[in-house]
Amino acid sequence: MIKEWGFGFAAIDNFTAQTYGLDLRAHLILSNRITIAPQIQYYPPFNKYNDFYAGASVQFNFTPSYQWGLYGIAHASYHDWINYAQSTSPLAQQNNWNAEPGLGIVRNYGCVRPFAEARYNIKWGEGNLRAGLTFFFGDCGGQHAVCPAYTLNR
Repeated sequence: MIKEWGFGFAAIDNFTAQTYGLDLRAHLILSNRITIAPQIQYYPPFNKYNDFYAGASVQFNFTPSYQWGLYGIAHASYHDWINYAQSTSPLAQQNNWNAEPGLGIVRNYGCVRPFAEARYNIKWGEGNLRAGLTFFFGDCGGQHAVCPAYTLNR
């Protein structure tokens, strides 16, 4: 059962391939330790690699009672390498499956929760960094009676 949910976005720097992209995601918090994060990522054509990814992460929060949570990431995704035909790599194909382990940090409560992640794409041997915001609705993690976005503060 989902305790909290939010939608967010992140900027991506794939420093190995020297490409930049955008990440759109949902955070579905199942417990104070487990979050499911469905995600789509897009690397636009101004990059050397024009890619689309659709997948999900399971995140395990090691420090749920702290203001900032350190979490482990297990991510799997479908990968559409849009401009694969331009590559000279023998591994180049349009449709791929990827796995990415990683670590992240997130603000554990509040209506706006910044996060940052470091992940490693096992198939392509590429590291990437992400930084973004997730917007939560309703209770916002139990630290406030009701999210300030939905109340009138006097």
